[in-house]
Amino acid sequence: MIGMNGYPLTIEWTMTILTLIIFWACAIVFWIKSKGSELKAQKMFFIGLIGFFICWGLMRVFFLVSNIYEGIDLFLYSTYWRIASSIGILALLCILIVMESYLVKSKYIFSIITIIGLILAIFLPLEPEKITGARLATYIFLPAGGISILGLYLYLYIKLTGKARHETGFITTGIALIFLGYLVSIEFVQTFIPLEIINILSPVLMIAGALLFTIIYYRKEQ
Repeated sequence: MIGMNGYPLTIEWTMTILTLIIFWACAIVFWIKSKGSELKAQKMFFIGLIGFFICWGLMRVFFLVSNIYEGIDLFLYSTYWRIASSIGILALLCILIVMESYLVKSKYIFSIITIIGLILAIFLPLEPEKITGARLATYIFLPAGGISILGLYLYLYIKLTGKARHETGFITTGIALIFLGYLVSIEFVQTFIPLEIINILSPVLMIAGALLFTIIYYRKEQ
């Protein structure tokens, strides 16, 4: 099977499916943790993390499918691309809402901004290879949502002390690796890094971040 720019999809598909499996496995871990939690706030927080890992894994698959139709079928390319972008922004929203509800009282400012990005990504026009409309909205609001989550975790890191601060530092690193993996995969970066390297580097960063995030949270709540 041949993908965009004539590159074979074997490695890309393999790494994408592996990313999906790892992220969904992390979601299962948090689902198990949520079932054993008696506190509503903690349960809801875990549910938010479950939503993030499920949606982020799906986003990777839909972006890959959209690449197959780029330059071949504009309707299918646009449809899958919009689905991928919307799911990715929704993934960030899952974390932001629970963080702003139970960890940091910021009046849902970051969640509202992310919702605006989700609406723009769905309804703005999409022009292939042009950074305008829906593509521009995604390039702005996906990283913005990621930076917001990182910012909130850094805020917690600064406020906390002792073991809790140490654990939050690792959790923040995990989130940073996940978002760095996404940034590496965007089309702009492909002008500087060979696609063969991106196909491996991007999912490896995401998987490493997801595992670090989940393991620390799993141990943190024991």
